[in-house]
Amino acid sequence: MGKFKSVVSNIFLKPLLLIPLTLLLVFIAQSTSLKVEASPESLILITELQTGQGSSEFLEVENVSNSELDLSQWALRYHGATSTNWTTKTLSFYNPTETTISSGERALITSSGYSEPGLNPIASFTSGLADTGGVVQIYPTSVPGDSAVEEPPEGGVTVPAPPTQTDLEALGDKLSWGTTDPPACSIAPKHTDGQSLKRFPSGDGAIVDTGSSGKDFYVSSSPSPDSIDNQDPFSIDEVKNYCGMPEEITEDPQAPGAPENPGSPPPPIYLRVDITELFVDPVAPQADTEDEYIELFNPNPESINLIGYKLQTGINSTYSYTFGDLVLQSGEYYALSRKDSGLTLSNSSSKARLLDPNGDIVFETEPYDKAYQAQSWQLYGGVWQWSSSPTPSAANIQLGSGGAATSLAAKTTKLPSKTASKAKKAKKATTKKPKAKKASVTKKPKATKKDKKSNAFSYTDDNGTTKIQPYILWGGGALVLLYALWEYRLDLLNFTRRFRGRGS
Repeated sequence: MGKFKSVVSNIFLKPLLLIPLTLLLVFIAQSTSLKVEASPESLILITELQTGQGSSEFLEVENVSNSELDLSQWALRYHGATSTNWTTKTLSFYNPTETTISSGERALITSSGYSEPGLNPIASFTSGLADTGGVVQIYPTSVPGDSAVEEPPEGGVTVPAPPTQTDLEALGDKLSWGTTDPPACSIAPKHTDGQSLKRFPSGDGAIVDTGSSGKDFYVSSSPSPDSIDNQDPFSIDEVKNYCGMPEEITEDPQAPGAPENPGSPPPPIYLRVDITELFVDPVAPQADTEDEYIELFNPNPESINLIGYKLQTGINSTYSYTFGDLVLQSGEYYALSRKDSGLTLSNSSSKARLLDPNGDIVFETEPYDKAYQAQSWQLYGGVWQWSSSPTPSAANIQLGSGGAATSLAAKTTKLPSKTASKAKKAKKATTKKPKAKKASVTKKPKATKKDKKSNAFSYTDDNGTTKIQPYILWGGGALVLLYALWEYRLDLLNFTRRFRGRGS
C-alpha cells in the first residue's frame, strides 16, 4: 500500500506543484501594463513668452499631444523672482465656443488690451509678468479624457490611481527666467522691452524640450506671436552665450527659422552712442529735479537720429526714457536734463545705460558708489572718475576729482535748448497674414522625448509601459526546470537503469 501511495505521489501530486509556478511565469510574461510609476509627458509646451510690456505681454503655447485639447480646462499661474506665492491668471476666452487647439497647433494667450493686426488670440489674462525674472506655468485642472490610463493589452494588469497635483503639472509646462546663469541652466535669460523668450528649434522640424528653461529658451529681438516654427525668425547670431547653447545649436537651411517674410528687408543696424558724463548732485542755486543731467556723445562720422533709443538709470535700470525725434551730429555732445527726461540719478549708487530700438545695450556706464556735490561722474581717458568740472554738452576735462567736497563755487549752466520729445518706441513693421479660425495646421513631430526610466527589475518601453526585465523571466524558468529535475531525479535514474537493462 505504501509503495502504491509513493507511485501516486510521483505521478500526480508532484507535477501539480509545478502548475502554480508555471502559471505565475506565464502571467508575468503576458503582463505588459504595470503603470504604477509611469512618467507622464507634457501635452502642451510653452514656445514663446514676452513679459514686462503691460498690454503687450503674451504667451504662446503648442499642443504636442496626439489629441485636441480644451484650454478652458487648463490653468495659468505666475510668481515673481523673489516670491514663491503663485498668482492665478484667469483665462478669459474671446469666443467661449472656441477654446480648443488641435494636435500640432499653437494658441496665443495675450494680456488684456493686447492689439496687433492679423493676430487671433484665443484668450487673455491680466498683465503683470516682470521681465526681470519670474516663473509662469500652464497645466490642466483635470486629466484630459484621452490622456487617462490606457487599457492594457490582453492579459495586462493596470494599477489605477487618481492624479495628484504633481501629475497634473507634469502634463503642462513651466518656464523660469531671471538675471543669472546658474550651473544647472534651470533659468532662462533675462530679456528687455521689445524682446521675447523663444524655445530653440531642434533642427529636425521639432522643438527642443530638455525640461530645463536655460537650455530650451533664448532671448530673441524679433517677437513673433502666433507663428508656427517654420515662420519664426531664428538666427544663431542673436543667441548670446548662455548655458553653452550657441555651440550646441546649429543653423539648418531646412530647419525652422526661415524669415517670416523672405522678401522683407533685414532689421536695421543701429549705431553706437556713448554716455560720457553723469551730473548727479547739484548744489544751490541748482536743484536735483532741474539740473541733474546725462551727457551723450556721437562718436560716429555721421549723424544719428535717436528716435526709439531708450535711456535707463538705476542699479537695476528702474527708470526709463525713450527718445523722440532728436538728431546728434557727428562729434556732438548733448546733455539731457532730468527736467526733460524725468530720469533720476541716486546720490548713493546708480549707473546709466543706452539701448537701441532693437533692445540691445549699446553703452553702459560704470556704476558709482557715492556722489560728490557739484561734481560729475565722467568718462575721461577711458576711465570713469569724479571731476570737479562738470561740462554739459562739451568734452570732459579734469581739473580736480572726487574723494572730498570741492571748494569751487557751484557752476550754474543752462542746458541746450534742444529738447527730446517723448515718443513711443518705434516698432518694426512686419507683414503677417491673419490667422483663419479653425485653419488646418501642419503637424510637427512631437518634442524630443525625455529618457525612459529603467532599473534592475523593470524598464519602460516607448509606449510608457513598465515591463519585467527579460533576464528575470529566464531566471524563473531556469529555476522551475532545475526544481523539476531535482524532484524527479530518482525516477529519471530508475528509468535510465531500466533502459540500459533492456539494451543489455
